[in-house]
Amino acid sequence: MLPLVLATLADPATTLADPCELVAAADRQRLGAKSASADQAQFVVMPGSQLPAVEPASGTLDSPERGATLVLVVDEIKQGGELVLSGPGIQSSVSLQLSGVDPQWWKLRKQWNSGFPLGVDLVLLDERSVVALPRTIEVAIEGGR
Repeated sequence: MLPLVLATLADPATTLADPCELVAAADRQRLGAKSASADQAQFVVMPGSQLPAVEPASGTLDSPERGATLVLVVDEIKQGGELVLSGPGIQSSVSLQLSGVDPQWWKLRKQWNSGFPLGVDLVLLDERSVVALPRTIEVAIEGGR
């Protein structure tokens, strides 16, 4: 699934960081995206179980669109669960259950997106599902954890 998702996002005009080497060399070559460090890249691929060692690009007030998109590979995405999503494009709220995601990701995401319109977008994917979480989506943990 990862190569398919990246093929819709990245191209030779974009930059990609893959600090954990989740993208096969042949797939990287087909994408043609330029390599960059995780704090500078437009797209950063990470396992959801591991937190980044650096802060991703969040854009500038003149160019908030330069905030990174983090592509997190997770074990499983299911409907229903303790992660509650709301905001533009969601008619009330939607709940998800994710496995293979360090809970600290949600605190980091909130911190990175606190200066809206600056921030990062997330794409979560498992073997069968993809969930895009633009920075405008609110993420709450049911029970406040």
